Amino acid sequence: MNNLMLQHFDDDLRSADVSSWMSNRDLVSLILDVVQTIESPKLDPNPAVDFNGILRPRMMVTVLSYCYATGMYSSQEIESAIVKNETVRYLCARTYPTWQDLLRFRRQHKELIHEALSKVLQTAYDFRLWLAASPDPECRVCEMPSGTQHEASATINVSEIAHHRIKSAVFLDSVMLDD
Repeated sequence: MNNLMLQHFDDDLRSADVSSWMSNRDLVSLILDVVQTIESPKLDPNPAVDFNGILRPRMMVTVLSYCYATGMYSSQEIESAIVKNETVRYLCARTYPTWQDLLRFRRQHKELIHEALSKVLQTAYDFRLWLAASPDPECRVCEMPSGTQHEASATINVSEIAHHRIKSAVFLDSVMLDD
């Protein structure tokens, strides 16, 4: 794969709606899998601490990871999507966090969101490179072999890109609070 194509993928990863690279169903499945692999006591429900026991931490990390991966950063926009967007509503599992809940959760769990989002972006990037290198570029139902990573995946810094997406959310929320 040539360097120009790799640069295009790098630029896409920085700004793209990752759901444009794979089906929305595959993206949701990827995010659910990633969040389940994260081990942290902060993800264990604690009704005494976690927003009156209503908003489960894993669900919140899943929702925010999905939204940030698809280019939805503002907490108010996410709150609206919980009502209007079928996928976001599904990920919320019959809970309805307010934009204030989302903002507060992001502040308290930024490192967990960063970890999940980094893993999602890396896997989606590897999948996109794999599809581009596939002999059948129209194949959207084939699965990337387990453990497949393109050698170019090391050329990007998904941690930095995840950090940038989270900073975009912080910025948009701070602008909204200034109004």
